[in-house]
Amino acid sequence: MTTLSKPVTEEGAGDKRLFTYAMSETVLKKQKRCIRGAEEDVTIYLSAPVADVQLINFALYPGPRAQTETARTEKEMRKLLNAGMEMAWVDLCCISANVRNDIIDQGVIASWVVDDEIINDFYHRFSLQLAVAASIPCVYIAGRTCQAAFERMITLGFISRMEELSSLGVTLCEAGDCRFAAIEGRPHPSHHLVTGREVSVTGIFKETIAMINGVVSCCASGDLSPGNTSRCLITAMGIDEEELAVRMRGREYLTNLLYSSSSGRFPLRDLHLRNVKAHLPEVRATLSKWAGMGLKPLMSILRSANIYLDLPTYDSTLDVWFKRLGAARFVTFMCNCIAARLLDPLFAASLDIWFERLGAARFVTFMCNGIAARLLDPLFAACLEIWFERLGAARLVTFMCDSIAARVLDPLFAASLDIWFERLGAARFVTFMCGGVAARLLDPLFAASLEIWFERLGAARFVTFMCGGVAARVLDPLFTASLDIWFERLGAARFVTFMCGGVATRLLDPLFAASLEIWFERLGAARFVTFMCGGVAARVLDPLFTASLDIWFERLGAARFVTFMCDGIAARLLDPLFAVCLEIWFERLGAERFVTFMCGGIAARLLDPLFAASLEIWFERLGAARFVTFMCDSIAARLLDPAFQDITSIWFNALGAHNFSRIFGIGAFTKRIVHASFERRAVKLLHTLGGDAMYTFLRANNGRKMDNI
Repeated sequence: MTTLSKPVTEEGAGDKRLFTYAMSETVLKKQKRCIRGAEEDVTIYLSAPVADVQLINFALYPGPRAQTETARTEKEMRKLLNAGMEMAWVDLCCISANVRNDIIDQGVIASWVVDDEIINDFYHRFSLQLAVAASIPCVYIAGRTCQAAFERMITLGFISRMEELSSLGVTLCEAGDCRFAAIEGRPHPSHHLVTGREVSVTGIFKETIAMINGVVSCCASGDLSPGNTSRCLITAMGIDEEELAVRMRGREYLTNLLYSSSSGRFPLRDLHLRNVKAHLPEVRATLSKWAGMGLKPLMSILRSANIYLDLPTYDSTLDVWFKRLGAARFVTFMCNCIAARLLDPLFAASLDIWFERLGAARFVTFMCNGIAARLLDPLFAACLEIWFERLGAARLVTFMCDSIAARVLDPLFAASLDIWFERLGAARFVTFMCGGVAARLLDPLFAASLEIWFERLGAARFVTFMCGGVAARVLDPLFTASLDIWFERLGAARFVTFMCGGVATRLLDPLFAASLEIWFERLGAARFVTFMCGGVAARVLDPLFTASLDIWFERLGAARFVTFMCDGIAARLLDPLFAVCLEIWFERLGAERFVTFMCGGIAARLLDPLFAASLEIWFERLGAARFVTFMCDSIAARLLDPAFQDITSIWFNALGAHNFSRIFGIGAFTKRIVHASFERRAVKLLHTLGGDAMYTFLRANNGRKMDNI
């Protein structure tokens, strides 16, 4: 257990109360997941409750070397806070970097807001501090992640909002027997103390501290009415009533622009946007311009890092990337990691280089893989160059996922990459490294297991096998034993196919294992493997699904049954309307033709009334045998296209039913006949050869060769 205890003396009480807190091992384990490097490079830091403080910072994580140093954020805050004001920190994350904060992954911390065990622990620590603070303290909710954690505490019933004290985001709240004034929706102060110290962000920081001074003053007065809160804020911030009203009109403009509501109130996700200075003409003009480009691009900008605090400054740079990428890719591209560095000249130059190398689509994928945070690290940049040369653009983008990027500078990991690259070659190597392998590659037992399966399967099958959910389980003794059994039964080729059909995640379920045994006996090895890869594995324990399987197995026999169940049928088999359709077509066509007909393209559209009506027309025209030949996937995909319908009518009359069904059953012909140039050549071919010879010729020239007829 990680514990802290500190005697806290209440002035005048004449006694001491001992507050003891213990963080559970499960919470601590989750906390450590935010560490990007080695655990020895961080320290667990739990700040003890501090008596009689007027300000509690509801914060994200401690500064570096928190046990021995005061964080820079706190130093900067104290320069502007009223004299004599004491503060305490309660952090969502309890991990302090020994050197630099970039070892802590804020994205991981952000994910904790939906983990009620972590939120419960955070509230416990917050409530201990709240219990010994001043009678009504000010609580500063520092940044978006902390705001989301605060909202979760409200949802869980730990905290209640009692009254809005100011439209600037000040609310009277209650937690247990304690009341406090919360300043919500403000940026985290550390965001504004990073490199550059731009006037705009420094101004936001100063404004936040002025608000804290005003709210603390209001709390000390004992009068926490909205009127007194506004007066205290106006005095502390050096503004007047008119300025407050102007700001409110700016917020109303922005909520109307974003949500078609003039309330001036923002939803939780966008609470930070109350700090957008939409009352300023230059900011409003920028907002209006981007709104004209679409709501999604605008929201992606406003939700990325701190761009929202200084929109005009970023406008021209954003413009460049919007024009380069287009709206959809721009929305994907805009993220906190990139936005925080977008105005850095070196970062911008690096973006330009990779954009030229990769092209828009690959560039966006690449930059969203955790690359942006490391792009200016010289060693990481050199590593990218090496792998770019080795793999080429397409494979580099696939390979350099976040899991790889986080480890690629580790010498042992890099050495292991080199070994597997040599063994597998570029294409297989990239596939292999994206199958959950990277996170385990340096585990000696996992590495030994890789060696065993590489020897057993050979390079090609080994790569396929390790990407089927196997990597996460291959060190489980029971799972390994089961793998060995199925390897012996199926042989290498079938075994690899079998393990890639969603089987790995269920292999140790006793009921699933029993079901495998039954179907293995029924079908034999070859058909069993095909059957288990058709979406069946996910449903085979459903009693209704199993009953339906039994019915169709009896009707079709083993061979036809396996073909039937692998064509998108499994996902729809329990739909009553779909089941009725199957019955109708089974009666019409008989078992053999039914299985041929019920391909994936048909199954996906069978319940569409227009598609069903079209099937009826062609069934009547062609008869059962020709209908099945004609109704391939290529036809199914185009059957409701009016232009295609016109073409089929013309060719049906020209060819007659027999040759029409055969020729249009050739997928390559069907795909091309909608193009006028190809149709002209096809007409000439018909006139030259006649229907029968044309069919023979087209069969001989199926595929890409058909482009040359």
